[in-house]
Amino acid sequence: MAKSASERIFSLARRLFFDEISPKFRASSFKGFMDYAYVFFEKFAFTFEIISKYYIQLYDELVEKEIEMANISQEDKVLIIGCGSLPATSVLSVMKSKAKTVAIDCDLKAVENACEFIKNLDCEKIMEIKCADGLTFPVKEYDVIYVLYGVKNQKEMLEHLSKNIDKKTRIIFRTNEDTFNNLVGKDFLKNLFNVKNSYSSSSMYTVDSYLLEKK
Repeated sequence: MAKSASERIFSLARRLFFDEISPKFRASSFKGFMDYAYVFFEKFAFTFEIISKYYIQLYDELVEKEIEMANISQEDKVLIIGCGSLPATSVLSVMKSKAKTVAIDCDLKAVENACEFIKNLDCEKIMEIKCADGLTFPVKEYDVIYVLYGVKNQKEMLEHLSKNIDKKTRIIFRTNEDTFNNLVGKDFLKNLFNVKNSYSSSSMYTVDSYLLEKK
């Protein structure tokens, strides 16, 4: 009974946020607030198993499509920038692809929470979580790099990657249309990368993923 009630509450919250509230605002104008809100929510949800479980499930369809789009396999070495306290993308990517993965975040408390979260999961053996800044982290050795929406300086991050990654590295850049157009810019992106593919999530209204390769 409690489980069913939790499912309904979480489903309602997801629908209200992604389908009702988010479309009414320009994401680029309040991205800073949204980044803070996500950080706060994940640190709160981390302590509740039921909430964290449904939060992870929310990303399932998106990560599945990103893995398919980037053709990620267990032979790849993956870097995820901006994992947060509840490393949903990191956990799902590892479970689905079996690829050796390093997830980083510059928030020490978030990293501590994420490390605690994965302790009882099968993915712990092939996933490592580190406290690090993506703008200074060595990226040359990775086959696939995720730049998640919560990364504060997405434009600077993409520029850093374009200068330091190998030509064969695939980048999954997660954003939304408004932030992409107003904070990053199509011309800026196309000057640095070839946009190989893209995917718009049906379960998370505001989220778009782009598959990029260095020019």
